[in-house]
Amino acid sequence: MISESPSSEAVRLEALYDFQILDTPAEEVFDAFTRLAASLCAVPIAMMSMIDEDRLWLKSTVGLEGVRELPREGSFCDATLRENDLFEVRDAKTEQAFKSYPLVRRDWGIRFYAAVPLKTRTGYVIGTLAVMDVRPRSLTEEQCGTLRTLAAAVMDQLDARRTLMRLVDASRSELYHFDIATQRIVFASEGALRNLGYSAKEIRSLSVEALLPDLREPFSTERLMQGIASRDGEPMIVYTTARRKDGSTYPIELRIELVRSYSRPLLYAFGLDITERRASEDRIRLLSTAVEHAGDAIAIYRPAEPVDAKTPSTIVYANDAFLHSVGYTRDEVIGKTTALFVGKGDDRPMIEDARARVLQGETVRIRSRTYRKDGTTFWTEQSLRPLIDPAGRVTHILAVRRDVTSEVMHEAALATQNDILTDLTSVARELFAALDPHVLVDR
Repeated sequence: MISESPSSEAVRLEALYDFQILDTPAEEVFDAFTRLAASLCAVPIAMMSMIDEDRLWLKSTVGLEGVRELPREGSFCDATLRENDLFEVRDAKTEQAFKSYPLVRRDWGIRFYAAVPLKTRTGYVIGTLAVMDVRPRSLTEEQCGTLRTLAAAVMDQLDARRTLMRLVDASRSELYHFDIATQRIVFASEGALRNLGYSAKEIRSLSVEALLPDLREPFSTERLMQGIASRDGEPMIVYTTARRKDGSTYPIELRIELVRSYSRPLLYAFGLDITERRASEDRIRLLSTAVEHAGDAIAIYRPAEPVDAKTPSTIVYANDAFLHSVGYTRDEVIGKTTALFVGKGDDRPMIEDARARVLQGETVRIRSRTYRKDGTTFWTEQSLRPLIDPAGRVTHILAVRRDVTSEVMHEAALATQNDILTDLTSVARELFAALDPHVLVDR
């Protein structure tokens, strides 16, 4: 048996909180266990309780509908915790320790109680699976074995549920349960508590408005019911702001569903901190604005499938400068191939060679003639950079090009002048060679 020292109790409570089960809505799998326990033990009342610091919280009940928690002090479950094994009280009214307990003092008063502790793999008791009756009695040996088996199965389900909750936390997601009637937070996952800076006890005292200051009216009972009813059970997606204990805020996406737990409806909210997403969206927005207003023509191409250097790529994006340079509208360009800007007289082998090198992952720079919509041409210098996925496959090609017509014309003019000078030099050489040098000197 585990010691009941304060340090041992603190560790036991940590083990309980690790399951993130307190104040969660009813779940059919656990309701099935309590119904089965009541049936197999032939009793009208059964419950699955979690033993918190100063209360018994009831995850599932049969015959105690509407009861969500009970005081821990002096309870049957607290006694089961100390026994650390199947615990049975045949007639509570004859037991001095339980005479004044609320369930015993009621008009219909509990007389019989039997429970098996719910033990973690490390041996700590976090709750009980109990059966009760309003008349004195005892369990048979077979019923005792059945109750032990059911308790072990409940722990298997709790372990599986804890694994799932850890996956939720690992995914940086947050899980909340909101009580619609009181507009209070009744549960928050460990991931949510870490992000918000609250303890589990502190967050249970918060209102929805304190956590989500920008989201008030949608949480009114009537409006929420109407909203969810109109969606035929589909979850409601809400983008809002969450406020931490220190007053700082962060953007959050909430996927909200309505669940009914005993007599009170709850909101099941799956939250995701979208700070990084918003930052990425802002960066993308700024980048997009910069690209759209860039002086250079920028386009993104998608290579042909299957990959083929001879087949032109498809245009999936073009900025305003690109469209202006070729005289097309965006609708006339997107989805078309780069053959739109290539004429029959161009050096196709050079273009195909450049495409092949890019598809091999090389950044290529080429200078070529580009055709406008009206058939006129201009010279462009184009830098083609491959975009490569983690598997090493070229998924897109980023093309940045600029109009170099004036440069080409200038170079052509210089070349022409150079040719003329070369010709003149040759003529002059021949002319001087034909003249008598003495004549030139005398004159």
